[in-house]
Amino acid sequence: MLFQSRRLPAPAGARVVPSPRRFAAAALGLVLSVMAAAAPSASAQCATAWDPSLGQPGFNGGVNSLAFVDVGGAEALYAGGSFTQVGIAPIGRIARQEGNGWVPLGGGLNGGNVNAIVGWDDGTGPALFAAGTFTVAGAGVATRIAKWNGVSWSPLGPGLNGAVRALAVWDDGNGEDLYAAGAFSAAGGTLANRVARWDGSSWSALGGGANDTITALAVYDDGSGPQLFAAGLFTSAGSASASRIARWNGSTWARLLEGLNGAADSLTVHDDGSGESLVVGGSFSVAGTLQAVRVARWNGASWSAMGGGLTGPPSSLLPADLGSGVRLWAAGAFGGFVANWDGASWTSQSPTVNTTAIALAAGPGAGAPALYVGGLFTNVGGASAGRVARLGCATGLTYVPGCGANSADLVAGPQAPKIGNSLTFRFVPETISPGVGFLFFGPSLGPCGIDLLGLGELLIDLGASVRVDLGFVLTEAQITVPFPNVPGLAGASLRAQAVALGPVPVLPPPVELSTAIDFVIAP
Repeated sequence: MLFQSRRLPAPAGARVVPSPRRFAAAALGLVLSVMAAAAPSASAQCATAWDPSLGQPGFNGGVNSLAFVDVGGAEALYAGGSFTQVGIAPIGRIARQEGNGWVPLGGGLNGGNVNAIVGWDDGTGPALFAAGTFTVAGAGVATRIAKWNGVSWSPLGPGLNGAVRALAVWDDGNGEDLYAAGAFSAAGGTLANRVARWDGSSWSALGGGANDTITALAVYDDGSGPQLFAAGLFTSAGSASASRIARWNGSTWARLLEGLNGAADSLTVHDDGSGESLVVGGSFSVAGTLQAVRVARWNGASWSAMGGGLTGPPSSLLPADLGSGVRLWAAGAFGGFVANWDGASWTSQSPTVNTTAIALAAGPGAGAPALYVGGLFTNVGGASAGRVARLGCATGLTYVPGCGANSADLVAGPQAPKIGNSLTFRFVPETISPGVGFLFFGPSLGPCGIDLLGLGELLIDLGASVRVDLGFVLTEAQITVPFPNVPGLAGASLRAQAVALGPVPVLPPPVELSTAIDFVIAP
């Protein structure tokens, strides 16, 4: 059922609200001026937005690893960490996203944390491999590394005698194998200093290994074929002096010039337009002989800095295209906690998560590619986030919990509103008492952050305020809203929100806000 606009008398003491038609031009100008500083260029292909609902009802501990893994022909997002619950349901340090929630993997992993997740086919079909500090997988012993085949957990032989920090899959010319690295000194009873190879049935060492912890692994072709690169706290690898970073070619270790002057925490491979490079992040300030603050690039022959670097070490680095081209994303304990490199400079993602981000994964989102972020944070952009959130192209809408005793759902299609087009919102009351409702658009100022006392802030809209008569009980209203053909609106962060003003003819107080939808105008 379609509802027509209806004008209301202004309550005593309230500012008078001009009609949408008379006020449209002035309101639009006000919105544009409010948004000008924050809105991306109209030429941007995609404006990004957070979806904090992914982690709900929330993990009770940190998320250390995220990965999309194909287990038995079905790819899904998996999270591992120190958590033991999602909401109030027990979950053993590893979980799979399913629908709008998270489900456990059998009895989970216990006795420690999960630090790394990777998918690999060991010859028996695609499976998930998890590693960390745990000692139990399901109901059986699995020392710091285990395999999930979609039905049950199994150990990888006797496992490893110390913490695992990283996993990688690499073919050294003799077939793909699984590589594990960390703080251990033995794998399956075999001497293996901080790094070892699992071929599907047994463990073996990589030469003399490293003399201290390895925290990250990556496969990179520096021009002489793909090799396995390791980074961490070590100062030697095999018989070579190697300061915190080294490469393994299948038979020997080699250093990368002078290496790094501080610990390395993360590795990835990225092409920012200057050719594919190995990117390393950590607490160092010098790479080779160049100043490189906590992040540096190795092109196979020399080191280079990446702008002014980061204010803290990145725990994860990952290239991802969220609709504006591939950029290098970083998560860590630096200012802003999530940032991206466009080939020339670093930009912190805004709004920010409220504390350390640790893990990154790239995969499908709501109709477009997305970046998945995990860590210790519990809030993003003022909205509750249970230590996992999704950052993606603004092709979907973000729901904000209701703030009043009344509530409603504002439901839209999978695409974001676009300039010059219309979008139909379904307004579905849940506990709203019969009265008068509004659906309006204005700047996104945090959860229910638009003060409507006196109705004055209804002036900040697009001239698209829709007044819906709820003088009787209804099940649904459909409202089609046109968006102006103004390119400068692209990237503007706005909010659609329903407001219950109490039974007719009683007007506020009180004013109660219902569920809202945050969105970004698409080009």
